Amino acid sequence: MRINVAFTAIEVLGLLLIVVIGVVALGSGTGEPERALEFKPGASVAGLVLAGAALSFYALIGFEDSANVAEEVVDPRRAYPLALFGGLAVAGVLYLLVTFTAAMVVPTERLAGSSSPLLEVVQVGPLSGVPDRLFSAIALFALANGALIT
Repeated sequence: MRINVAFTAIEVLGLLLIVVIGVVALGSGTGEPERALEFKPGASVAGLVLAGAALSFYALIGFEDSANVAEEVVDPRRAYPLALFGGLAVAGVLYLLVTFTAAMVVPTERLAGSSSPLLEVVQVGPLSGVPDRLFSAIALFALANGALIT
């Protein structure tokens, strides 16, 4: 269990690094905030909602796993809803921040076409001194964390 906490902390620090890069880009004037709310011309709202729902389904597969873990706590009726909704709120805010700041730093077409979009943000952003290997190691911890939790 302790290794999951450590891996989760590394994963969250990697996402916070993206947010910091976005904030620095905005502060230095290199970020473009209007890009975060740009939508592809001709994109249907229904298609966008469906894509978001599919992504949400994938992201929330852990509900079943969380119910299994809830059986191990002292007071699951109190702890489980707090942990579930608290986790959803923290993850939702963090991912919105990452999405908005990434889109402000790197053009969305480039992000969409990239095989490693967050690495694009690290490379293009104003804190380009962050070594690619360090960010790749963070990504490996995130991948291992997902495998361990599942």
